[in-house]
This record gives sequence, structure tokens and C-alpha cells, in this order.
Amino acid sequence: MTQELIDLKKSILEGRYADALAIVDELTYTYSPKELPAIMDDYLSQLAGGEDWINREK
Repeated sequence: MTQELIDLKKSILEGRYADALAIVDELTYTYSPKELPAIMDDYLSQLAGGEDWINREK
């Protein structure tokens, strides 16, 4: 997400507002509440130590 924020700032400073809006649209949360647990599981498993998250007892 850091790169997206850098790109957003650069687009705004350069006056490329359509590009900036496209970046904001990508950063906007668009998932339903029912999808959130699976998305969080996937995200947490990609972090360092994520294999512990995948192999945890539920």
C-alpha cells in the first residue's frame, strides 16, 4: 500500500487527477462482510510467520 500512496501523491502533485482517482478506487474497501474472514486469513498467511496462522487450531 505504501507504493500506492506514493503514486497517489505524485499523481496529485502532477495534476493527473484521473490517475489519482483510479488509485483511490483501488484502495477503497469493496468486500462484503461475509468475505472478510477469508480475506483476513489470506492476508495474515502472507505475512512473516503466516504459516503459524494457517496451521493454527480453530
